Amino acid sequence: MESMRSRFLAIGIWFVLTMFLPTVSYGQTSLDPRWGSAGSYDNSWAAGHEANGTPLYVCRANYNGGVHPGKVVAGNCNIGWGGNEIVLHSFEVLTTGSASSSVTTAVAEGPVAITGSYKHTSPPGQWSRGMATTMYCGNSPESWVRGNATFDRPSGTLSLTIQLETDSTSAGPKGRLLAVLKDTNGNELATATSDEIGTGGKPPGHSAIRDFTSHSMVPQEVASKVASIYLDAQCTGSVDRLWNVSLDTVQDAFKIGVMIAGAF
Repeated sequence: MESMRSRFLAIGIWFVLTMFLPTVSYGQTSLDPRWGSAGSYDNSWAAGHEANGTPLYVCRANYNGGVHPGKVVAGNCNIGWGGNEIVLHSFEVLTTGSASSSVTTAVAEGPVAITGSYKHTSPPGQWSRGMATTMYCGNSPESWVRGNATFDRPSGTLSLTIQLETDSTSAGPKGRLLAVLKDTNGNELATATSDEIGTGGKPPGHSAIRDFTSHSMVPQEVASKVASIYLDAQCTGSVDRLWNVSLDTVQDAFKIGVMIAGAF
């Protein structure tokens, strides 16, 4: 455990340094660190090595509303969170920024494929209610966060829908939606993260389901290359409110933050 903490501390320090030092020189060699899509690690930064000599490449990934540094392990980005090592499948790696590390992506054609995670012990899709991604938030309150997306490639309009469901009269879930936009080769082009949004308890009777939808624009040079979108619904808490009765004005819209891969 102490060894794992030391590795993440070293990676965290390296992460901070690279954020504020865009150009690093070693002897006669000048390198330009930048973030790039996961894939080949020929031009990636290694912050250290495992005990068996395997390089520890630096990565960053979105998790629980923030961007966190980590290490590449078995093709994933492992970050430290709450004393645990979290494995994330969508991430960027720190590269030297040399010409050979850049990838030319073809313009995508056809429908944009929408897929997503399913975080529940039941068979995949059983509780998805037709949404691309589902996360069961637990039984206190009994609730779910789901998500879906549409993408219009010509205009670059990304639409995200968050669905919140509760089976409790006293409280409901809070959550957010993460979208990873990928090219025809499966490389990450951009990520979009919604605001956290929540709902209170249901009225007496059946479970209450509520949809929230908002839109954001993706730059055209990126939008034209989007071939697929992977969604991840995330439970972030709960709203204690009986029957969802509130004196505040209810807002159905939320903000979406878009981060282009390779940009600081």
